[in-house]
Amino acid sequence: MKTLNDIRKILEIEGYKEVDALSVRTSDFKDFLELERYYIVQNKEMYRPDILSFNVYQSTEFWWLILLYNDIIDPLELKEGDRIAIPSLNSLKALLGDYRRVNDR
Repeated sequence: MKTLNDIRKILEIEGYKEVDALSVRTSDFKDFLELERYYIVQNKEMYRPDILSFNVYQSTEFWWLILLYNDIIDPLELKEGDRIAIPSLNSLKALLGDYRRVNDR
């Protein structure tokens, strides 16, 4: 099985290692995220992926990964009634944990 290290590119900038997020395709992220369920976007979440993330995970931290998982580039594409895929919280935390450990290696 591929690991996150197989797909990401690490850049060194002023002595710090950074993940080059633009070098990773959306489809590569999906290989590491497990589908939890589908969700219907509510009116108060329209254009507000941060609120959507909070309503689903009780944290605004994951809004960008929800959009990425659903191939949504612009938050203004998030409309009431849209059916979106919600990745599992455990897979999101595992993915982010892997990225956060870049400078620990």
